[in-house]
Amino acid sequence: MLKQLLRFSSQVFNQPQLITAEEFSPIVDYLSKRNLGEISMMEDNEGDYPDKENEIEITNGVAFIKIEGALSYKPVKMMCSPEGTSYVGLVEQVTEAISAGADTIVFEHSSGGGQALGCFLMANEVRMLMDEAGVKSYSYIDEGSYSASYAWACISDEVIISPEASCGSIGCICAMIDNSEAMAKEGYRRVVISSTPGKSPYNEDGGFSEQFLAKMQEDVTRLGNTFAEHVAKYTGLPVDDILAMDAQTFYAEKALEIGLVNSIMTPREFMNYLMTKGSNYA
Repeated sequence: MLKQLLRFSSQVFNQPQLITAEEFSPIVDYLSKRNLGEISMMEDNEGDYPDKENEIEITNGVAFIKIEGALSYKPVKMMCSPEGTSYVGLVEQVTEAISAGADTIVFEHSSGGGQALGCFLMANEVRMLMDEAGVKSYSYIDEGSYSASYAWACISDEVIISPEASCGSIGCICAMIDNSEAMAKEGYRRVVISSTPGKSPYNEDGGFSEQFLAKMQEDVTRLGNTFAEHVAKYTGLPVDDILAMDAQTFYAEKALEIGLVNSIMTPREFMNYLMTKGSNYA
């Protein structure tokens, strides 16, 4: 379990994430306390990987695929958040739906976002698969679709949001834990020897070097800009307008006003809408 925890930690700390600060903070706090031994190993859920991804539901040619919980590149059971969805799994589910004869795919969103790695690559791959198969796609935002989740929502032909839901947070975030002072209080001092100064992220006192912090800021900014370009590609909104949103989240009416969604519908209205669009769903 400790090995699994450390592997998961390496995917969170010092790595750019496409997730809201509200969703990210509990994960960071949990892992920080766990790595410092402040939370017992007995509090973990058993197993690191889920038995299987969310199963798809296909009804009369319409495939329903859930995008919920914390999102990751590959399947992993989050020990500090609800079980999530993987990008690799979504590609597999869409491929399966197309092979099963689905002519319409509905992505149901309830997610605060997740890992940046693989997000845009896999989302673009899914859109290409659907286009090649002539499959119509919809994203229905049931509770909320933020950051990485919205990166997947916007690839659909239409994005519909529930009246009580919200979406957005088009930006990138990264968490780094500087434990140099805590180590000093315990009588420890970090010493790292590297061939060149840029090889190590630490300065002489054990904290992060200015060079490393500048590089991390550069990476986060680059990914944030890439995210804006991704959204612009599928929504038609100008990149500058998207960046000006400042990674904020927006309630349904505002999201419609600024062009992040195409319409607002209750779940019942959305199901009725599906029938009017020529799908076999009934």
